[in-house]
Amino acid sequence: MIFPQSMIRLSAVILHKSTDAVTRALLNAGVIDFIDIRKTEFSLSGHLTAIDQELGNSDVCDLRNRIEQLLKQANITLPLTSTLDADSLSPVDAKQIVIQIETITAQIRDIRIKQKELQHKLNRKNEILRQTSLFEKIDESPPADSGVKIRTGIILKSRKEGLAKALSVYPAVIHFANATESEFPAVLLYMKRDEERISPVLDRFCWQTIEFPSELSGQKDQIADKLNSEISELKDKQKSLRMSAENIIVNNAPSLRESWKNLTITKHYIKIQDSFGKTTDTVLFTGWIPRNKQRQTEKMIKKATAGNCYLEWSRPEKDSSVLPDAIPVKLNHGSFFKPFQWIVENYSLPQYGSIDPTIIVAISFLAMFGLMFGDAGHGLVLSLAGATIAFANGKKQNTPFMLGRLIFWCGCASIITGILFGSYFGFAFFPPLWFDYHGIVLGHKGSGLISDVYDILGITIRFGIIIIGSGLILNMINRLRSHQYLGFLFDKGGILGSWFYAGGVYTAFFFVNSNYKSFPPAHLIAIAIGIPTLLFALKPSLEFFFEKRKEHDFKPALLLDWFMDWIVELLELFSGYLSNTLSFMRIAGLGIAHVSLMSAFFQIAATIESGFISLVILILGNILVIVLEGLSAGIQSLRLNYYEFFSKYFRGSGKVYQPVSLRRK
Repeated sequence: MIFPQSMIRLSAVILHKSTDAVTRALLNAGVIDFIDIRKTEFSLSGHLTAIDQELGNSDVCDLRNRIEQLLKQANITLPLTSTLDADSLSPVDAKQIVIQIETITAQIRDIRIKQKELQHKLNRKNEILRQTSLFEKIDESPPADSGVKIRTGIILKSRKEGLAKALSVYPAVIHFANATESEFPAVLLYMKRDEERISPVLDRFCWQTIEFPSELSGQKDQIADKLNSEISELKDKQKSLRMSAENIIVNNAPSLRESWKNLTITKHYIKIQDSFGKTTDTVLFTGWIPRNKQRQTEKMIKKATAGNCYLEWSRPEKDSSVLPDAIPVKLNHGSFFKPFQWIVENYSLPQYGSIDPTIIVAISFLAMFGLMFGDAGHGLVLSLAGATIAFANGKKQNTPFMLGRLIFWCGCASIITGILFGSYFGFAFFPPLWFDYHGIVLGHKGSGLISDVYDILGITIRFGIIIIGSGLILNMINRLRSHQYLGFLFDKGGILGSWFYAGGVYTAFFFVNSNYKSFPPAHLIAIAIGIPTLLFALKPSLEFFFEKRKEHDFKPALLLDWFMDWIVELLELFSGYLSNTLSFMRIAGLGIAHVSLMSAFFQIAATIESGFISLVILILGNILVIVLEGLSAGIQSLRLNYYEFFSKYFRGSGKVYQPVSLRRK
């Protein structure tokens, strides 16, 4: 688990008649990260042609997207690709699918046009209602800046129903008073912008304009009720139209889902065959497979071809022509390590064959966070918050889900260190199992090995030395595995760099333990620092003779260049390792800041007489500390891993393992 999963390359030759069966089997297995064999250095690659496809991948994707958009309008979920089976693949009738999609789309388009017209009327009637509500009485003349037009008149009884029906297609409202023997007094409200459309209708039905009739005076509420009733009716029609559109999709959903499933399988089917190359009688393909899937894959291909195939397996460790950057990388960790694998992948994917630091990052990240945020109560809050975020996102494996799980484990780390430090929301409910962090920061003399703030700083310095030392060891392992023996000896993180760092650490601790009065004896300094310093002088010349001699000729001026390279190398070594080590003091700094903030809120609460207000201040203070210090501790843990730890050994730029599979997320 400390290295990416071992991969092996398959090169296969099958007969034409087996192409379909093999493609289906490979799609169901979903383990091969294919390489386009026509672009490889395979001896026949220049003579290979592509597999003929009746339907292009872009056409398939377009049809899938159109079906997805239709189903989304009716909130119909798509099948999980993991439930699909390549054996159910059938020829795609693209013409029939297009006809079905366009028929549904046309029906929905007609409904959308009606919805748009209804919405237009609804907006106008809402505006009439809004502006009418501003009038004290309906019989008053509207203000000049009002958009509503009010007209009063009389209409013959025989023309009343016709006028009402004709006006119903416009955003207007008409209210009739009690009729006389042959006429109805009426008041009509509409938007001024509709004047040109409504006036001809009134003329056609012989509308006679009159002064505002007394029998219509004071009927503002009745007119408003009528408007509300008409608005409600329009909304019901809108809802009915929307449901009609959804019902069209729902009625066609079974066939649309089946088409989508077949298109999805076809998409992956085409993607596999796009990597194939063919000759007159055979088909060839190649790709990378996890080594533990070799036997299963070989058995599956032989079954699909009835044994009529040729399979060649190539291990990258035994083929110097295969560059590590070309080999796909698969990190395979359990549930606990997934958030920390996410942290590593956000930095970069490890190169194939190099160290996968996920497990080490899990330990170092949680240790750093716990030391900076050591409070069991605050940790409990973080764990609950993280669990809530992760639970709310189900098992989507997205960023919020991973972040929620990371917060949960960080909270657990804080609970453990909080118990060790005896801190529970800033209170010492129980005695510490290790040392009283709060008491020491506040000036109380501790007992045992940790008695003051300098001892806390010393813990973080030692922690940093362990982390940096681990990085140097991992770098040397990487160098040996990649056969970079010169780098193994002379790299900053190699044997000499580690020797130099160890000598510097020894010298610094000797000086501190002597109360800053003396250094180690001269012969020990010579062994610890002097010898690696002198040996580093050989690095430029050895690099020239072993790596650059073919490109450049030796010139006396190179001696000066080598001397300057040596000086610069030593300066970088000294300043780099010193700053890297001291950088871990920020762990103590954040821990001290955490205690200081809590202490400040306790002091503020103590100065206030009201017990309720004091409690509120303590609660708000704890919330602020959890948010502010939790965020700071997370950022600093990430920074120390990325810049102080990864920089010592990490080899990124790995290629992601992407098998063509229906099961792959």
